[in-house]
Amino acid sequence: MNTQTNPSFFLILFLSFFFIELLLNFFLDFLNQKSILAHPSLPSFFKDKMSIDVYKKTQEYTSTKLSFNKWNLLFSSFITLIVLFSGLLPWFEDLLTSFHLNPILHGSLFLVTLLLFVSLLNIPLGVYNTFVIEGRFGFNKMTFKLYIQDTLKSALLGFLIGVPFLAVFLWFLNFTGNNWWGWAFLFMTSFQLLMLVLYPTFIAPLFNKFKPLDEGVLKEELLTLAKKTDFTTSGLFVMDGSKRSSHSNAYFTGFGKMRRIVLFDTLIEQMSLDELKSILCHEIGHYKRGHIYKMLFFSLAFQGVGLFILSLAIKWQPLYTAFGFEKNPESLKHVGLFLFMTTFSTFTFFLGPLMNYRSRKHEFEADAFAIENTESPKHMETALLKLAEKNLSNLTPHPWYSAFHYSHPSIYERIKAFK
Repeated sequence: MNTQTNPSFFLILFLSFFFIELLLNFFLDFLNQKSILAHPSLPSFFKDKMSIDVYKKTQEYTSTKLSFNKWNLLFSSFITLIVLFSGLLPWFEDLLTSFHLNPILHGSLFLVTLLLFVSLLNIPLGVYNTFVIEGRFGFNKMTFKLYIQDTLKSALLGFLIGVPFLAVFLWFLNFTGNNWWGWAFLFMTSFQLLMLVLYPTFIAPLFNKFKPLDEGVLKEELLTLAKKTDFTTSGLFVMDGSKRSSHSNAYFTGFGKMRRIVLFDTLIEQMSLDELKSILCHEIGHYKRGHIYKMLFFSLAFQGVGLFILSLAIKWQPLYTAFGFEKNPESLKHVGLFLFMTTFSTFTFFLGPLMNYRSRKHEFEADAFAIENTESPKHMETALLKLAEKNLSNLTPHPWYSAFHYSHPSIYERIKAFK
């Protein structure tokens, strides 16, 4: 088979990977559900650490989410196949061509409309997950009014930021020659670094309130810990996470001197002072061990490779012919971009375990840093157990499911590692 001229080669390759990924995900869900059923009683490791009632609830929550994810996977796969094989794409491209728009406006309308179309189709599943599943287990605190407000804000931000970004990207694609991908890489890298600075100060406050941590023992202890670990921060902030969910978390955001430590209000309510110090020290550990820069470098390297592959794929006629386009690829670069974005993840899903392995390794290292600097493995352990309990984390995930889907080790693995 001549892969240079026969679109059947790419079509067969794509569909093979597509259905292999789909079947593998169903198989992993099956293994994870089987692992839950194989542990009806509280594992010995968690005895005296968690009640059987909480453990049963974690199992029920995990099973419910697995069932939902199966339907979500089926629906998203169905939408992908409809978009690619129904003739929608050639029809829409011909419609836009009839208006004789300039390439940037033409390409932007093509991509924005299709991305908006897919996003709208996914709204019902998002509503069901938030108000039915999360609500059933007591996590959702969001009103429907707030959900609508968040959706509209996200859409407006996506338009104000995403459309200009897309237009600039298309300009590079159409007007900077064969080396466009290098210029696009520099542009995307600059944009991402800019967003690291702008997000915590200007974007995140559009959705949540961030107030400085009140003066007191907690603030003094956390600032002392930051000073001890030589972690420079622009401040400690409390986020009103309880406005939307009872899930809890802590993180630091920003770049350089703009770094700020953020604690969910739910986390402060759930944890003791020593447990909060352990959690914060874990987050600082990610920075001190260079994880942030390593992950950023890895992400940018992957992005650069992806853009280079895109620069080759976008000139490959079979990519277009396979999905009903017969025109010269030179006039269909925006179409090639959409097809690449839609199909590329299908060919790279097997890289998931490698990426997760690296992320889990970082979690172990951050735990070790926290214990080293707080000298309190006991408080780290109780903090992790509380996080598992309050978030109903799966305590007995199947190793294969964990490898593909979990960027963090299980609670059992983390506690076992530092004990």
